[in-house]
Amino acid sequence: MIRNHHNTYANCLHLQDETNQTFYLNGRNITDKNSFYFSLGEAINGPGGYFGACLDSLSDCLSGGFGVVPPFAIEFRGYTNKSESVETILQVLREQKVEIRYKF
Repeated sequence: MIRNHHNTYANCLHLQDETNQTFYLNGRNITDKNSFYFSLGEAINGPGGYFGACLDSLSDCLSGGFGVVPPFAIEFRGYTNKSESVETILQVLREQKVEIRYKF
């Protein structure tokens, strides 16, 4: 999967970072870490949105300038395919004061 995050980043520069929001992810579409980052980016910044593509870029996004900063919540709807790589990402998010919720 290739995403043009530079263009997306330029579009985010005008945004003021939000906090204390809940973002909803359709867990049925998440099968691996790439689909997780894709879904997270779109949940936070809309269609084609970017919010990281690896742990380092996720950390950068959590520092501000990409639409939201912690604390905030992510609610998975229908997420049952818990892969080890996605669980590692979720642990990093939890450590940064992102609440993870599951709704089945």
